[in-house]
Amino acid sequence: MNDGPVGIARFCTLRSWLSQWSIDETNAHGEKNAANISIPTLVIANTADNACPPSHADRLFAAVGHQRKKRVDVVGATHYYAFQRQQLAECVEHCSQWMDAQGFGG
Repeated sequence: MNDGPVGIARFCTLRSWLSQWSIDETNAHGEKNAANISIPTLVIANTADNACPPSHADRLFAAVGHQRKKRVDVVGATHYYAFQRQQLAECVEHCSQWMDAQGFGG
């Protein structure tokens, strides 16, 4: 496992970039869209995330309109889990257990 920072590279257009990052131009609205989710839902909050703080996870979790949902906090985890092997492993374990419980395991 790489101990260095993790990043995602992809092609995007100006329109897609604005949709993702511009408060004024975005087409995304997590809470509004979460209300439409009808399948089992797992929300993970990283307690040391300065990009998506736990308050975002609170609102997203509350907006899911059914009870087949679970919220997990990964204590001390930052946004990209950089140099945080233990927190990353914990997150992966939570995801794996949740997927198994839903019947998604392989």
